Order: sequence, then C-alpha cells, then structure tokens
Amino acid sequence: MSQVVWTEAALADIQRHYETLALMEAEVALRAVRAIRTATGIV
Repeated sequence: MSQVVWTEAALADIQRHYETLALMEAEVALRAVRAIRTATGIV
C-alpha cells in the first residue's frame, strides 16, 4: 500500500491555509483540514 510522507514544508502549508481560512470562517477552516487529513490518511 502506498503511503503519503509529509515534509515539514507541506505541513506548514496546511497550517498556513488553515490560519488564513480561520480568519474568515473557523468552521470552514476546520472542515478543510479534516478533509485533507481524511483524504491522505492522517489520523
């Protein structure tokens, strides 16, 4: 089975996107991060 290996830069990008979205709508930001985590298998 294939596995996603996250770089520090990629994780920082997700955090940055979350913070940007959270400024506009916290629930949207949370759903976006959950969708990414679910799609890539991060628990």
